[in-house]
Amino acid sequence: MVKNIKEKGQKKRSLIIEHAKNELLIHGVNSLSLRKISHDLGISHGNLHYYFKTKDDLLVDIFNEEITKLNKSISHSTNQNFSIEENAKSLIDAILNDTLDPDIQLWLLLIGESITNDNLINFVQDENNLYEAVLANQIKIINKRISDNDSIFLAKYMRCIIDGFCIELLYADVKSQAFMNFYKNLKANLIKLLINN
Repeated sequence: MVKNIKEKGQKKRSLIIEHAKNELLIHGVNSLSLRKISHDLGISHGNLHYYFKTKDDLLVDIFNEEITKLNKSISHSTNQNFSIEENAKSLIDAILNDTLDPDIQLWLLLIGESITNDNLINFVQDENNLYEAVLANQIKIINKRISDNDSIFLAKYMRCIIDGFCIELLYADVKSQAFMNFYKNLKANLIKLLINN
């Protein structure tokens, strides 16, 4: 009985998050409203409030899910049976494939929102630190010659490049030859960065 209640609660929570993600992608952060979500889903505002006390709580859970997906993808990208080159390519493929996922726009929305929202800025910083730690760990697995300090620096450096690339994706013509050449060169240079250190 208790298990069924927990499962129903988890399903409702997931439904709320998925609906909010769609609202964010279509209408942006400013249009996101707990009252509208409860209306759209046909649940009482009080019931929704049980899962998310504030809009910021909902945003944090949405973005926590997204960064967890990214970190999972990165941490599962390497294989001890691969060469340094194969692991470097696999890691960069995982990162760049994540950036091409339309949900990456959710992360960019949070970054934009955090500029004016003090409640979210610390969350963004913590999530970036976690992302960099996961990435630094993978860098150390790929190339054992890299020191701990260098792996942390490379992770931060790569995150900054990837963040910029995500912004580029907002307006780039990803089907153009110019973009495809840029993407190919970006990938090759990130792989070299991991191998040659």
